[in-house]
Amino acid sequence: MPGSDFCGEAAGAAAIGREKHWQHGGPAGSTLSVLFPMLAGRQALHWVSKAFMSQLDRVDRKILDILQRNGRISITDLAQSVGLSATPCAERVRRLERNGIITGYHAHVAPKALGKNLLVFLEIKLSVKSDEVFKKIKDELQRMPEVMECHLLSGDIDYLVKARLADMNDYRRLLGDILQRLPASAESRSYVVMEEIKETLYLQV
Repeated sequence: MPGSDFCGEAAGAAAIGREKHWQHGGPAGSTLSVLFPMLAGRQALHWVSKAFMSQLDRVDRKILDILQRNGRISITDLAQSVGLSATPCAERVRRLERNGIITGYHAHVAPKALGKNLLVFLEIKLSVKSDEVFKKIKDELQRMPEVMECHLLSGDIDYLVKARLADMNDYRRLLGDILQRLPASAESRSYVVMEEIKETLYLQV
């Protein structure tokens, strides 16, 4: 339901350390992106060169599929699942981490357990647009922990922001804070989520 002062809620993801079977040396994970926690994996894949991506073989892709579904699987069980012994399997995982294909391992936390019962999407349309304005907005939104995702869009709307909060009072405070920090005047429209149909970080491989 749209409204210029409203927006909705829901679950956050907390990064956790990896199981002791392996050590990871890749960037910080889906929550690694300060601005786009839910998009970090997709961003990392975008950053990896096409040349390296073309080198992913069937076993690499199977490893990625399994780890996306169960990031806490032991290296022994993973190796058995992909038909390798433990040592070459662990080396493949480390290579995928080093090259930014695997960006992290995380716990998905139930939003209601943290009192985050409101999921909101906010559209922002700027009156003035420039590289300087875009940079300022990016810097400001990076500092707002309530913002889980933010996308710069083509078309009539400039930004789409996703936030999870406790209630409408929290959202009104967040909306006021966002609008106050914008370097240019803007129109906003909010959408409160009534039902979450699907949310996943899984990327088809």
